[in-house]
Amino acid sequence: MPKFNLTLNPTLRNTALLISTVLIFGQTDAQNMAKSRSGSFQSLHAPTKGTVKLAQNAAGRWTLTVSNLKTEAAPDLKIWLMTQKVVKDTPEIKKNNPIDLGIIATTLKSKTFILPANIKAEQIQNVVLWCDQFSVVFATAALK
Repeated sequence: MPKFNLTLNPTLRNTALLISTVLIFGQTDAQNMAKSRSGSFQSLHAPTKGTVKLAQNAAGRWTLTVSNLKTEAAPDLKIWLMTQKVVKDTPEIKKNNPIDLGIIATTLKSKTFILPANIKAEQIQNVVLWCDQFSVVFATAALK
């Protein structure tokens, strides 16, 4: 009986796997990953470390996950989404219609926020840590 070499090069094998997965299960995690964007916090008024990731969950809802956050103590630290590519820490920042996701702890391992359904995730450019008490931006993370 003849022997056949069914070995595919890695690119063809991955493409075939992706196509078969899509045909069987629909949209794949790889496709969702292509839609996701992430960034790291850059300090403005408070030393801040941490990362953010904007992605779709399995149900198709957009989420924002904040990971390894550490910043200064603040009783009213909020997390905002902004459509502006450049965030300026001025009193007028509130006039830019930030999307307020609520209060966030100043130190946390990971927290995921589900975005309101009416938010157009592709328009979100920055994630902002805003301190209401002092009316300042603690840090921003540009999404790439």
